[in-house]
Amino acid sequence: MSDAIAVCHAGKVEQYGAPEDVYAAPATEFVAKFIGSSNWIDEHHMFRPEQADTLPQDDTVRFDTTVKSVQFLGSSYQQQLEYKGKEWSYISHQKNAIGSVLSLYLPKAAIVTV
Repeated sequence: MSDAIAVCHAGKVEQYGAPEDVYAAPATEFVAKFIGSSNWIDEHHMFRPEQADTLPQDDTVRFDTTVKSVQFLGSSYQQQLEYKGKEWSYISHQKNAIGSVLSLYLPKAAIVTV
């Protein structure tokens, strides 16, 4: 693993920095889609799947999603969700029924604008 990485696209450096910083705060849509999984709220706002929770906390935003598929991973379940026509990924220790509504809560600070 490196202390710093550069993400290049079409011969241009899109972002350079520590891997944690590039992952947590992608500078462009390309970087957000290239590094790790991302769930898109709309055209310019995204979050990383591991930042969502099913329990509300202070300063969180609620998103009501529909469970589209569930895959058992051994110790958890990867669930594909739908939110306003967009497909989201969520990993949980609880299996949710396909077709059920799952409310996810996301800290406002976890929403990244690109």
